[in-house]
Amino acid sequence: MTTTLAAKNLSLYDLETRFNLALSEDEEFFSELKENLPEISSEEKGALDRVKRNYINMSRRRPMLEDLVKMVVLSPLLDLADFWCDPELDITTETEVEISLEDEGEKIKGYIDLLSVK
Repeated sequence: MTTTLAAKNLSLYDLETRFNLALSEDEEFFSELKENLPEISSEEKGALDRVKRNYINMSRRRPMLEDLVKMVVLSPLLDLADFWCDPELDITTETEVEISLEDEGEKIKGYIDLLSVK
């Protein structure tokens, strides 16, 4: 029998345990994402520093609420990347996803807040 769990009721620790995940501090992890990157201007560095400062300030003073993270971190980063300007992107919000652990008979259902397909 398959058990379905709501993703919103799981912590990061729960997912790390169930999927045997671990934080990687390895500089070469996903190194292909760092290849052929354009230089970042001083204005862009300042904007990134602001996002980081806002995140740190927010995380120290209140619970990490999803909508607050979207406003303070995600939206400014997507704007800096000109994400909203690409006419080839098909953007969908609140897309349901399901992750299955076949050998343990568990399913985790949740939502991806922003899905983009090119």
